[in-house]
Amino acid sequence: MVTRKWLQWRSLQMTCILPVMACSSFVPSSLPFWMQDRLVSSPVFGHGRPIIRSMFLRRSISVSFGIRSEEAENNDDGLLSLWETLLERFQGDFDNYRQVVRDRSNQMLPREGGGHEHIHCTLVPILYDEHASDYNKLHYSVLAAFYFDGLPQRIFRFRRYALTTSHTSQEVQMKLYTLSPDLEQILRAQSSNPETWNQIVASFHNSEEPDECSKVLWNELMGCDVTWTMTPNDVHLQYCANHKNPQQPTPQGPEERVVGKGHENFDPLDATHAVMTNGEALVTSTMGDPVELLIRDELSLWQDDFWINDRGYLASSKNVMVYGNWNGVPYQLERVTRWNKEGIERIPINTTTTRDDLTWTLGESWRTEAEYQANLDAVGGISTQTNNK
Repeated sequence: MVTRKWLQWRSLQMTCILPVMACSSFVPSSLPFWMQDRLVSSPVFGHGRPIIRSMFLRRSISVSFGIRSEEAENNDDGLLSLWETLLERFQGDFDNYRQVVRDRSNQMLPREGGGHEHIHCTLVPILYDEHASDYNKLHYSVLAAFYFDGLPQRIFRFRRYALTTSHTSQEVQMKLYTLSPDLEQILRAQSSNPETWNQIVASFHNSEEPDECSKVLWNELMGCDVTWTMTPNDVHLQYCANHKNPQQPTPQGPEERVVGKGHENFDPLDATHAVMTNGEALVTSTMGDPVELLIRDELSLWQDDFWINDRGYLASSKNVMVYGNWNGVPYQLERVTRWNKEGIERIPINTTTTRDDLTWTLGESWRTEAEYQANLDAVGGISTQTNNK
């Protein structure tokens, strides 16, 4: 029997739309009823891949990937601003190729040379959130893949990042998870097609095989929690002041120069910032011979720039750096794509008016072999001394 109270409750739910990226032709039966009846399938751009259009969060705000709601624009101080800003920014593709060009023009190679490896970060919002039934908190998760040299098949780190906050907190907590070997293997096989990742994750959750359904997809990296705020700490302030975005040479030649996205300085007050909740963490390396590492990290995220100050040291000798930048300069990644407001397609953005964009870093289908080789030659080839994290 449908009661007035039920209708009022249902009406409240219908005001809480959050479009998310997904690629699945079915509705996982384990999703709450208020998600199931709004999951609509349709083909995507003639590729024959069905998609799920939208899901709900119990929150009377409307959020679209890449577009801030009017309510968020008018509220720059509180939780709403921080949470919606992260939803808007913490998605899409980022790449530090232009930083690598600057490094090489100054004869700076990676590691001991003071330069940076060429890295790319892909952030895919996850549709299926196992914590969605917790009504007391807001939740948002992404799959994060990091790879070298514009080669999606060279993923060196694959994680799930799960962000949560309460309605009264002025901070957002983020937990880090590794992926189960079976899930990671399948996702890696589709490393150049992140539009399919949600479908793959959903298929694990919806599997009719009991052994598949019961598998643990994520394993928490204990002690590696991250806290996001709108307030920069001393480290954020220092690296924002010391490492500005100057005019920079490009591979086309010394006469042509690139200015960042309309500004040379990165105002720390315009970014969201993150630190490790416990300051640092001890983890065991998952690549090469097992070794215990001491991890330190700071993050700064602007509208179209993502700085990662990630360092790893030997736990047995904290002055021996294993990975990161030897000069303490963050990896300065620029946005390459963002998910469109429906959350179903990555949209490349052109960040300058003086050279081609960075879409060639997305993989083979986004470039010619000649274009890739020319960009690779401009920075001296494949990133040297690949780290062992």
